[in-house]
Amino acid sequence: MTWQSTSRATRLPHAARDAVWKQVCDFTPESSERPAKPVCCFALQGVCRFSASTCEFSHRTEQVRLTGCQFGLKCRVGHAAGLLQASSKLVFRNGLNVAVQDTVQGDLSCIECTGPNFDDSDPLWNEVAFALRTDDEDLGDCDLPTATRQRLQAAGQYHLIDEDTADEWICVPARFLLDRLESLHEGLAKSRRFWLLDDLGEAKDLWDRVSAALRPGNSWSDDPPMDGALHNALGLADASLQNAFAALPGDGSICGHKLIDAFAAAQGAVRSLQKTGLDGQLDSDADEALTNIWRCLERCMYLLRAMLSDIKQDFEVEKTGRSRSPRRLNEATTLLELVREASVHGDDILIHHVVAYL
Repeated sequence: MTWQSTSRATRLPHAARDAVWKQVCDFTPESSERPAKPVCCFALQGVCRFSASTCEFSHRTEQVRLTGCQFGLKCRVGHAAGLLQASSKLVFRNGLNVAVQDTVQGDLSCIECTGPNFDDSDPLWNEVAFALRTDDEDLGDCDLPTATRQRLQAAGQYHLIDEDTADEWICVPARFLLDRLESLHEGLAKSRRFWLLDDLGEAKDLWDRVSAALRPGNSWSDDPPMDGALHNALGLADASLQNAFAALPGDGSICGHKLIDAFAAAQGAVRSLQKTGLDGQLDSDADEALTNIWRCLERCMYLLRAMLSDIKQDFEVEKTGRSRSPRRLNEATTLLELVREASVHGDDILIHHVVAYL
């Protein structure tokens, strides 16, 4: 068991704001102990032999991002991908998030982020906290200060559901959050570089331990102590990860989409290694370490996308004197893009942060 932070930011149509916020404020911790049913893996493939009313699992296929299918992270037809993006999505498998989706009655544009093990924060929550706290409230940490929480609560924009798991919700106008993010641009950019290098260092350390354990003698020339498929997967993962580690400049600056592609390739190679070792060739410690490397790379890619978005924004402002147009609905991949998208339509941003044992 480990405790871990997960955050989700959702574009919330302003017309649904009051109804959704009432659901949040009326929710009780006991409700979160009754998870929503996972979606039927076979219904997602269109081959379930049962009807929606007789199947043991849900046929609400649009909720697979919230619940996963019944096979969870072990699904071999792709439904685990969403859960791996933030494996602690399990903490989001409660009726409240489903109720929010039902209230809005549409596909919500949202982004999610998961933090390291034994950490009460993650890159998305760090960005939110950085934007919402004021200078006189800043205590020098990455979390949301008590004074900030109290100020937001007095304004009807903050609600704590469960103090034990830091299950907290924030709902603020997108325009307000956009102004804060843009005004704090330089400080955020510096912090993102720090967070990126920190996660990259963790991924390197984890991979060094895993590869050393899986390669006795630390030599690729030795006969592999495992079957050929796993040995090949290990070699591909090592090459892809070393390429990603070497691609990032030491100062945390970025070089565009090719760098993100290198991290994505490394992430895919790590996942392939895990799949290849599912028959017991990898022990639980190695499998857990690979999952944590996957999460590190996911956080790195989130931060790289945010940094690249900043660069594009700066270039557009310098060239035209105005911010670039918002992306189409559901295309946002960073907090700033999501907030820009929402602010154009006068919408709100609903943020859910929770620290749970997994």
